[in-house]
Amino acid sequence: MEHRFGGGRRGMPPEQEARLQQQEHRTRSSRALEERRRREEEQVLPSTEIENSVISKMAEIGVYPYAVYSVLKMRQSSGEANPSYAEIARMTGMDRSTVIRSVKKLADLNLLSAQRRRMEDGSPTTNQYNLRSPESR
Repeated sequence: MEHRFGGGRRGMPPEQEARLQQQEHRTRSSRALEERRRREEEQVLPSTEIENSVISKMAEIGVYPYAVYSVLKMRQSSGEANPSYAEIARMTGMDRSTVIRSVKKLADLNLLSAQRRRMEDGSPTTNQYNLRSPESR
């Protein structure tokens, strides 16, 4: 193939220039992703305070329910919506069934109440979780 005008920019054949542009695009995308990850790591998040009386009863509560309690406490203090079982499972690395058992145990220990909510059409949506103060147990 003959190139009359020396090809594209930089005097390259168009195929070589296209490969170079793809490589540059991947490099820019990779750098942008690295920069976004770095910013996320540097982001300062507000802390969540868990009562000492809950921490001291961790053996009675169990590590799985304690992890669920921590997520609910964090979400409550940040003012975010009530998480679904699937969202809690994703955040804690547990199975959804383990999350459900943990919520039940926390309710049995009187550390929270979970109220089922429904959408206008009657279909279920996420639960409303109300954490109880350990002192009021």
